[in-house]
Amino acid sequence: MFVQYRQFVFSFSLCLLMAPIGCGRGGSLPVATLTPSTSRLNVNQSMQMHLAFKDMEPDARDLASSAIWSVSGHTGSVHNGIVTCQQVGTFDVYAALGPAVAGAKITCIPLRVITAIRFAGVPNFVRSEDPPVIRVLADYSDGTIEDVTSAATWTSETPTAYIEAPGHVFCNTAGDATISAQLGSQVTHATFNCILKRIAPPAGFTESEQEFYGPFPSWINVKTIFGVKGDGITDDTEAIQRALDSLVSKPATLWFPHGKYVITQSLHLQSTGTFSIVGEDPSNTSILWKGPTGGTMMNIEGCNWFRVGRLSWDGLGVAAVAIDISSTLKNGERLVCPRVEANGGRGDSYGWESREAVFDKFRMLAGAVLKPSQVDAALNAIMSMEGAADVRSIVDTVVPGRS
Repeated sequence: MFVQYRQFVFSFSLCLLMAPIGCGRGGSLPVATLTPSTSRLNVNQSMQMHLAFKDMEPDARDLASSAIWSVSGHTGSVHNGIVTCQQVGTFDVYAALGPAVAGAKITCIPLRVITAIRFAGVPNFVRSEDPPVIRVLADYSDGTIEDVTSAATWTSETPTAYIEAPGHVFCNTAGDATISAQLGSQVTHATFNCILKRIAPPAGFTESEQEFYGPFPSWINVKTIFGVKGDGITDDTEAIQRALDSLVSKPATLWFPHGKYVITQSLHLQSTGTFSIVGEDPSNTSILWKGPTGGTMMNIEGCNWFRVGRLSWDGLGVAAVAIDISSTLKNGERLVCPRVEANGGRGDSYGWESREAVFDKFRMLAGAVLKPSQVDAALNAIMSMEGAADVRSIVDTVVPGRS
């Protein structure tokens, strides 16, 4: 009688345990499910497993914390339902709750890391009117390749090119360009040549033989950024001067859309370089002088590697000089390039980097006339000059027949 009573109590307790999962409805054993049933993890990666019973409601609680967990072998481990890959291989994970047992298979793979990144779709030549879409691809340790164009940090290492957005590269000027992309510790570089679209201004402009295309996103529009009007009436002197002053701290390309820009005082730019001042078209973009008689429209002092072009400098028969370019040498002497007359040079480009500037500089100092083949030697030599006397000596060496 005592034994029968114990059996009754045991059966009753088991029925209480099975009540949520079907005890009393035929006595069938519960069916447990472990999710995910299969999974791939990197070595040292962990994941939470979930335990439920087949007949439970979808929103019933996860029973993982109530189960007894175990694994096969030594490839992985489990703690409170959290499995962790410890080495490459495969192992089984089990969860037991009462008489119900569920299992799942875990595959451990080597840690997936980026081994290198590289550019894809970089042409040898980039044309300004047809910019390419360039991608960055990542090579992973598991042999896979992914497009990481948007995730990488893009940089233009030369002012020749401009990156508007990841993968979208534009040309600022003609010449060689280098771009780079970085993702984590991985860096890649690419080099290409920018070619600008050719347009032909009306005959008579010296820039008719130069290539031009613009404006580009990196160019600074003097109208929108500095409030320059260009309406032929408003005095734009102060606004243009603010634009020029900005070049000292941050060299860039100032863009003058078509218009008539009135100035009443001389413009000044000093001690900066690698900048450009570009007009839309010398036939419809001009600087008008409404200052005193005999004035100078613009002074450029101590600047190097710059360009001023595609602008008409109209002195209206009053200004004497359009652009005065000069530089003070190390010994204090002032080197002055031939001045640009206010009613001449319409549409010309001026800058130390141009061959014309090199010709003019030597003609003024020594009366020399250089041949094109001699310009490079002269340009290299003039970079280390100390004074006008040194320049004359340089001219004597590069111009045959001078003594």
